[in-house]
Amino acid sequence: MAKFSVLLAVSTLALLAAQANAWGVVCYIFLSFEEQLGHQTVAELGAANLTPAAKAKLTKIIAAGRANNVFTGLEAAAVWPDQNRDAGGASSSSHFINYDDNPQSGQCSSAQIPDSCNGAAGCVTSSIGTFAAALASANPNSAAAAQNLALVIHFVGDVAQPLHATGFKRGGNQVNVKWGSKKTNAHSVWDTQLVQAAADNAGGIDAWVQNLQSLSSDDDASTACVASAGATDAAALTQCAIAWSQESEALTCSAVFGDAFTTGDLSGSYEETVEPVVNQQIARAGLRLSAVLNKVLGGSQ
Repeated sequence: MAKFSVLLAVSTLALLAAQANAWGVVCYIFLSFEEQLGHQTVAELGAANLTPAAKAKLTKIIAAGRANNVFTGLEAAAVWPDQNRDAGGASSSSHFINYDDNPQSGQCSSAQIPDSCNGAAGCVTSSIGTFAAALASANPNSAAAAQNLALVIHFVGDVAQPLHATGFKRGGNQVNVKWGSKKTNAHSVWDTQLVQAAADNAGGIDAWVQNLQSLSSDDDASTACVASAGATDAAALTQCAIAWSQESEALTCSAVFGDAFTTGDLSGSYEETVEPVVNQQIARAGLRLSAVLNKVLGGSQ
C-alpha cells in the first residue's frame, strides 16, 4: 500500500484543474488532501477486488484517460467529477439525493424517491445507473469511457456519505459546527475531517486502508443487487444505488445527528462515536464499486 500513499501525495500537489461553468467562464478548483482522501480510498478498495477481465479493461480505460487528458490515473479519476462538475454528462445534482427528512428531529424516511431524480439532471442514484451502463458499452480506448469510469467511481463514493443522501439543510452544509477551533459545517466534517481522522487513528493511510479491506465482505447483501442486474441495464443498476442511498439516509438519524451530535466541536467524543460508521461506509463503497466494475467491465458480479 505504500504506492497508494505516494500517489496521494503527488496528486495533492498536481490536482489543479480547469472547469468550464454554465457561463463559459473557466474557473479553477483545488481539492485539499483531505477532500481527495475518501474518494481515492474507495477507488483503491474497489480496484483491489476485480476479476482479471475487469482489471484488464480498467487498465485500458485508465490509459485512455491519460491519452485523452481526462485524468492521470485511478486516484485522479476518483476526484475528477468534483473538479469538473458539469463534464461527461453529469451535473451538480448528480452528487446527491435530496430525501425529504429532518434528521435532527429523528425523522428519516427515504421511501419516497425525490422527483428530481426523474428529471433531466437526475441525482446520485440515477447517475450511478446511467454512467455505469454507459461504461459497460463504451469503447475502453475512448475519452468517454474514461469520463464514465471517473463518474461511477465518484458517485458510488458519494452515495455512501450519509449527508449526500438528505436534503436537510442542504445536506448539512447549513448546519454550522466546529472542528477544533475551526468554524465549518456538518457536511464538510463528514466529507473531510472525519475521513482524515479515521486514517490518522489507524496509524496512517496504509494501515487504515488495510483495516478497511478487512471490513469488506463478499456477503454484503447490498452487492447482491448488482449481481442480478444486466451490465447495460441502467434502471436495474439505479435500483441498487437507491438501496444504498436509503441505507445512508438512515444513518443521518442514527449516526450523523445521533445522540453524540453537537453544534460545537465535533473533533472529540463525536468523532470517536461515529468513526466506525465512517470506516464502515467507505469499506462498503469500495465493495460496491468492485461489484459494479466487475459487472460492467468484466461481465460478472
